[in-house]
Amino acid sequence: MKTSKFIILLILFCVCIFSNIGIKAQCNMGEEDEGVYEQMRFSMNNGLYGDARIRGKILIVKYGNQCPQLYFDVGWLSFKTESYWDTIDFLKLSLRTLDYDREKFEFSYYAIGVSNYELGNYSNAVLYLREALKISDKGDYYKYIGLSYYGMGEFDYAMTEFNRAKEIGSDFSNEETDIYWETVKKLK
Repeated sequence: MKTSKFIILLILFCVCIFSNIGIKAQCNMGEEDEGVYEQMRFSMNNGLYGDARIRGKILIVKYGNQCPQLYFDVGWLSFKTESYWDTIDFLKLSLRTLDYDREKFEFSYYAIGVSNYELGNYSNAVLYLREALKISDKGDYYKYIGLSYYGMGEFDYAMTEFNRAKEIGSDFSNEETDIYWETVKKLK
């Protein structure tokens, strides 16, 4: 029993080491940049998203398309820090450069959609959130599509999307609930 636990731990350790080596080797990082990357990963794992985002941007300046994972990481970090323009820019780059990864593509479409909603670019929000829905049917995607339609004054469409979000079980904040009821009033 102890031997099998040891083997599992050894495999997990190797996966962690080689996944980090993979990105470093892919990017041909020098020793100094490897340190910056390690600091970025440490900050990401410990909730220091702003710090990690800065380090990731530094690495992107040096490595760009040579290291597409950095685009995704910095896009994710930008979304976490509500830096919506950067979220859109970096995640669009990741969509163009990363090998297909279902979860990363789904998150990228969702985050770009929500970022566009937050910036008032409602039609773009709907476009990207619909792409996320093609990958996975989630209530939050419908909710943000509904909020975007509300922002465009398309109340019938907004209500359809809100109802679908509620069917699936999306949570609405107090502000979003107010928008829902405002939509109901406008349709009467």
